[in-house]
Amino acid sequence: MCSTQPTLHARPPDRAKPRRNATFERIIAINVTCTQNVTDTLVNRIADGGRIILTSSIRARMVVAGFSAYVASKQANVGLMRA
Repeated sequence: MCSTQPTLHARPPDRAKPRRNATFERIIAINVTCTQNVTDTLVNRIADGGRIILTSSIRARMVVAGFSAYVASKQANVGLMRA
């Protein structure tokens, strides 16, 4: 199984609007919770010798200001992969 998240759900904050937790929570739900749910479902069903491949983003290593939720979600995927 190969899990990728090609959609970028992040953008620099609009300084005129207060930060909202809804955007952060949505990014974490899409990029972390969904990945964990799929992985947990498959780990006991995958055939011997099968593989689960998780991809992250260069943003897990190269942090950019204004993208904290996206960066955190991609670093979390690295942690899930290593655990």
